[in-house]
Amino acid sequence: KSNIGHLEGAAGIAGLLKTALAIWRRELPPSLNYEQPNPRIPLDELNLRVRTTAGAWPTPERPLVAGVSSFGMGGTNCHVVLAQHATTDSHPDHPAPADSAPQATQPATPSAVAWPVSGRTDQALRAQARRLHVQLADQPDVAPADIGFSLATTRAAFEHRAVAVG
Repeated sequence: KSNIGHLEGAAGIAGLLKTALAIWRRELPPSLNYEQPNPRIPLDELNLRVRTTAGAWPTPERPLVAGVSSFGMGGTNCHVVLAQHATTDSHPDHPAPADSAPQATQPATPSAVAWPVSGRTDQALRAQARRLHVQLADQPDVAPADIGFSLATTRAAFEHRAVAVG
């Protein structure tokens, strides 16, 4: 926040991004515009200090962990804990060549797919099921998953419902 100002409803995002970058860069950022401590906060007794210059994390051999708190004016409070991603890559700042990236795989074809059918009345539900049966008989090569997707996403759901498994 000290770098970019107060963002009102998105104020916590600045701290979240700053902390994520600090972990990624393995560098603690300074607190900008800090001049002197509040005399009511005993920094020495609490073993606290305000960072005025950038510096390395004190324990580089351990995974880095940091917390970010955001306190909203309306009483909404949030605390997020971020941790360094564990990696076995000896050069995490250098992406692997494109030809070494893992290849995407097609999802497995499901062995059974739900086909939702509905109607405003019991008779309408049965009529819809019959129409589906006729359609499937006319087009036997249509993938069951495609049928299920279309029935679930392009049809209204009425009060009388049934599910066929195909």
